[in-house]
Amino acid sequence: MDRMDDNELRNSLPWLIFSLDRQSYAINGAYTREMVNCTDPIKLPYAPDYVRGAISLRGSVMPLVDLRLWIGLSSARKEIEHLVSEMHKREQDHRDWLTELEASIREERPFTRATDPHKCAFGKWYDSYHSENPIFREVLRKFDAPHKAIHGIAVKALAAAQDGRHDLANSIVEETRNTTLREMIDLFGKFRHALVTYSRETAIILENNDTVCAVAVDSVDAVEQLDTTFDSTAIMFQDDAPIRVPYVGKRKKDGSSVLVVDVDVLFSEMRNVCVEHEGFMVEN
Repeated sequence: MDRMDDNELRNSLPWLIFSLDRQSYAINGAYTREMVNCTDPIKLPYAPDYVRGAISLRGSVMPLVDLRLWIGLSSARKEIEHLVSEMHKREQDHRDWLTELEASIREERPFTRATDPHKCAFGKWYDSYHSENPIFREVLRKFDAPHKAIHGIAVKALAAAQDGRHDLANSIVEETRNTTLREMIDLFGKFRHALVTYSRETAIILENNDTVCAVAVDSVDAVEQLDTTFDSTAIMFQDDAPIRVPYVGKRKKDGSSVLVVDVDVLFSEMRNVCVEHEGFMVEN
């Protein structure tokens, strides 16, 4: 298919609408073959960063493109890996917090850690983090009470120690370790599991003449006609460098805008990858 410069042809075909980092994008239905769950690819040496590797689908081996990286966004997979790592750290923070409280009582020295649940690193993140995923929201909702409770016991335990009731202070810490801290640890584990399990991307299989590739997207939202599409880059760019997302379209259902991927540019780059890794790219 020629470069998308024929509005009549483009608008006569349905478009696949998908999400990348909470923004809607579209690819013309003429290029889309099917959608499958994203799988771990075989790594390809010397491939561009946006090519995760090669996947096999019913005898066809094709490159898997991280479409976020290809258009200049951060990788969804890397974001999830980073968040999982951060949740391990925030869990350890609360283990260390309780250990330090116990030590400060035993050694009769000031406790300098945060007693306000909104002031610790997890509390600051918790107050600012928002997710569209209902499973994530449900797990995170359950953090509220135990997180406030675990920080709240510092005042009680320190007051008891200051009154000379060290046995009571130690009892408060130990009970918290066996109840509230355990609940927090369990929730951290459930949230990490949800992040890995329910952040699965979708792979869209694209085909153009003799070239097939898969692109990883956050989610597929709809298949529908676009009302209009227009080139948004003609004024901004005067050189001949290829623009990977040059078009803006409007959805018929609500008039909202979608960014349109130039698949001709994508296929051109994928042909180069296939040539460099001929042993991997086999069409039966």
